[in-house]
Amino acid sequence: MMKLLSHLVPFGVPENVRVSPAGNNMVRVSWTPTADTFSYMVMYEGGLQGEQVERKSTSVSGGDAREAILEGLRVDVEYSITVQPFGDLPGMASSEVTITLQGEGA
Repeated sequence: MMKLLSHLVPFGVPENVRVSPAGNNMVRVSWTPTADTFSYMVMYEGGLQGEQVERKSTSVSGGDAREAILEGLRVDVEYSITVQPFGDLPGMASSEVTITLQGEGA
């Protein structure tokens, strides 16, 4: 007897991804959730010109999750951020958004 395996793949791409300052060296990333999703991975990268690009990610549990806080960011560095949903398998990542935290007096 053949057994049929079913895997949930998130339906759609996280939309309305927005990034805003949330305190010293922090940003809030928010998005519209997708269907058939168990968690999200928020991936971000940045670095000053001439430096190696630093890549990091944070996981957010819950298919209805709508935001994440990224901490430890540096001022005057442009960060590129994407949100990827996960069901049993990974879904398509969002379009990239960017933010640069401004230093004192900027």
